[in-house]
Amino acid sequence: MAKVLPDRIRYFGKELGYSQEHLAELCGVDTSCISRWETGKWSPSSENALLLAEALKVSIQDLCDNGEIEIEDIATKQAIAEFKELNSKERSLVLTVIRELKKLRKTL
Repeated sequence: MAKVLPDRIRYFGKELGYSQEHLAELCGVDTSCISRWETGKWSPSSENALLLAEALKVSIQDLCDNGEIEIEDIATKQAIAEFKELNSKERSLVLTVIRELKKLRKTL
């Protein structure tokens, strides 16, 4: 398995608004592990990399990629994963907000 890149962990966690504490809870590790992964002092084991990818709603490849994959594409994946976790009423509200933002963009 390729090495998980520390900047990817930080970026994807930030995109989802996750604190190190929350990410540690999702992965079942100590906060210090997340800190060390984010700084590159440690690399997650294969098992922890899988948990990390699941928690960050990305693939292992997304965590290990060295720039070949566009960050925007990954952010879209994260948004879709978050959207799928919503109930139908919440999804409807999100779609309404998106449509209104598109209308607003046209007027600017």
